[in-house]
Formats: sequence, C-alpha cells, structure tokens
Amino acid sequence: MSIKKASFLSDKSSPDILEKHFSGAGLLHAYHLVSDDPGIVERLRRNLLGKIPEERAHLDILVIESRSFGIDEARKLRASVSQRAFSGRRFVILKIHAFTEEAQQALLKTMEEPGLGNHFFFITDMESAEALLPTLRSRLVLVRDSLPKHIEKKEVRLFLESAPATRFKLVRKILESEDRTQAEEFFRGIEVAIKENIERGKDISLGSFYREFIRLGEYLRRPSSNLKMILEHIALVCPTIEGKVRESA
Repeated sequence: MSIKKASFLSDKSSPDILEKHFSGAGLLHAYHLVSDDPGIVERLRRNLLGKIPEERAHLDILVIESRSFGIDEARKLRASVSQRAFSGRRFVILKIHAFTEEAQQALLKTMEEPGLGNHFFFITDMESAEALLPTLRSRLVLVRDSLPKHIEKKEVRLFLESAPATRFKLVRKILESEDRTQAEEFFRGIEVAIKENIERGKDISLGSFYREFIRLGEYLRRPSSNLKMILEHIALVCPTIEGKVRESA
C-alpha cells in the first residue's frame, strides 16, 4: 500500500466529469468515483488543486493506493483525519481494489462522523465497484465516468419513466439473456439514475424509495438471490420519473 501527500500541480485538468461534480466550495464530504481510467487519481488531484487556487499552496491531499485495505489501515486513516488539517480542509483519495468487510464497517463510522473539513473520494474500477457494502455506498455520492458497460442510459430512462407494464417487459428482456452480470449492471444503472435525480432535487419520493433500493441491493449481493423477484419488485414500486425519454448515449 502506498500513502503519499499530493505534489503541487500547476496545470488545470480539462473539462470532464470531475469538473461537473467537484467544485471547491460546494464539495460534499464523501464520493464514490467509479472509473477504469488509470490516470483517474491525477485527474482528480489536478481538478481539486485547480478549483481552490487560494488554498493550493497549503492544500492537504492524502492519496492511498492499494490492492487491499483492511481494518488496520482503516483505523490509521481515522486517526489521521481526526486532527484538523493545516489549511482547514483535507482531501482523502482512496484508490482501492478490495476492502475487507471489517474495514468497510470502520469506514462507515468515519463517514457518519467525517470531521470538520474532511472530504473523501473512494475510487474503484467498474469491476470492483459493487464490492462496497450497500450501507457504505449509501453514504457516498456516486459518480461514474460512464454507466455499466452493458447498459445504455436510454434503457434506464425508459424503465424509470414508464408504467409497470413496460418495466416488466424490459425486465423480461434482460432476464431472458440468462446473464446475471447484465441483470446486476441494469440494477446498478437504475441506482445511478435514481441518485442523480435525488441530487438534483427532482423528486422527493425517490429519497424514501432509495433507502428501500439499498436494502434490495443487500439481497442482490447474495449468490442465492432471486434477480427476477428483485427487479420485478422495483418495476412495481419505483416512483415514475416524469419526462420524455431522450436518445442520448
């Protein structure tokens, strides 16, 4: 595992998904950034430095990159962020391939009490994105470079904007492929879209449904879970998002 402080970078990152979501004064305390870009840490670091020019000479950015992250690392991190940063703000970037369950439980407590001025960025690739516990994911703002690889935005939009009858047809089409991965990715695509709409304040009812959605995600993680039952339940109870279906990718 490597732990390092960020070096000063003067060049500003080009406009991209990070520019859209991460702005200096408006940053929330915790994000889950899903990306297969090997340069994602540098992109994020440049973006944070560029957004807060008046602070960057003293900006406290802690980068942790590792294949695995256990309870000992989680405790060390909690101890590190418990002290106030010199500049008053601290950015913690965790690019981890696999977290142990114990570590995630400890990190959940840290996310519940993040400390003044701390901002956390969990970075995972597409393959390991769903390895985070649903309870921890629920504390993080999800940002993806793109939707899961098999899922198109228009399919997710159609599902969320349609009545149950149309939703059941979409579910049936996915299940007929007998590809559990595709079904799980469709579930995650719905999660992305719901979170985006909640963050934009489009529909208050989505907030209460999202809590149930996270619970369903816990069942989905079990090898014996019934995908058909879970997806059909979502088709039946998920609030409808008003609006025309757009054909953008």
